[in-house]
Amino acid sequence: MKKKIALLLACAALALTACGSSEPTATTAADVSEAESEETAEAETTAAESSEAEIESSEAAKEFAEKGKELLNNDLVTVTLGEPIDEDYYIGYSATIENKSSDKYVLVSIDNGSVDGLMTYISLQGGSVAPGKKSNAELRIYTEDLDIKTSDELKNVEGAFSISTNTDGGNSYNGSNERYPFSIAGDSGTTEESESTAEGAAEESTEGSAEESAQTSAEDTKVLLDNDLAKITLGDPVEDSYYVGYAITIENKSDSKYILVSVDNGSVDGFMTYISVQGSTVAPGKKSKSELQIYTEDLDIKTADELKNVEGAFSISTNTDGGNSYNGSNERYPFSIPGNAADESAVEEVSEQQ
Repeated sequence: MKKKIALLLACAALALTACGSSEPTATTAADVSEAESEETAEAETTAAESSEAEIESSEAAKEFAEKGKELLNNDLVTVTLGEPIDEDYYIGYSATIENKSSDKYVLVSIDNGSVDGLMTYISLQGGSVAPGKKSNAELRIYTEDLDIKTSDELKNVEGAFSISTNTDGGNSYNGSNERYPFSIAGDSGTTEESESTAEGAAEESTEGSAEESAQTSAEDTKVLLDNDLAKITLGDPVEDSYYVGYAITIENKSDSKYILVSVDNGSVDGFMTYISVQGSTVAPGKKSKSELQIYTEDLDIKTADELKNVEGAFSISTNTDGGNSYNGSNERYPFSIPGNAADESAVEEVSEQQ
């Protein structure tokens, strides 16, 4: 009997020892698992930070890739490209202008500016520099003229520097017909992708909205002129407080001539009136978003909806240096924009039938 009791006590002791040893084992496994999780999280955080740093570094390198590029370097001045600029109403680039002359004041300006092939006004702030001095300047591109809003979107910024001089530092400068072309590539790598995306969207739109296309006015894409020198395409009606008219796109198809487009013998519904062309100077191979502006004080109409039978003839002058002097031509290219005349006739016909 005593042996049985001793045996039972020994078994109980072994059972308690086994139970007691299981708790530390479980705790140790949990601690290891938690430590591994912390190490994994730290590694992932480090990798993410490293990746983010690499992306930021890559973007910074891309953004400032052309910093320090000499846009112009001749006997008179050096213009060096700085960093991109983003402001509320303009974007562009900083630049440094050095006047290398010892006795001439220089005034540097920009002619025939364009962004990705589209003509736009580029002003140069800080372009006046005394002899032997430098100036912190800015190439300013006003966003209201473009569909882009940040310097990251700038592609193929081009233009030509014009340099005027004087010897007394006054406001009167002696100009020159010589122009010095420059280019800033910007983010041109995305151009093909954007064009491909646009083409795909256009194809999808064409396939999926035949009814919409049928309802779109023919004037939206009407070609007013297309010859060896220029192509002029009609856009949407425009209105302002003192004029109405139409948006147009002017494409200079020449690779060597600058063109200046104007309108002669303008009329609206048979009444002669002056039609001006804004944004009509276009550099070789570039496009310009322009407007045919018809001043309402000369007419009884006040809105673009009232325009009927807008007619006239384009006149195109040219030069080869981008200066202010153009060679005119006696040739005229007639155009006509029916406007709402057809719609009005239809309305009158329906009214008569009723």
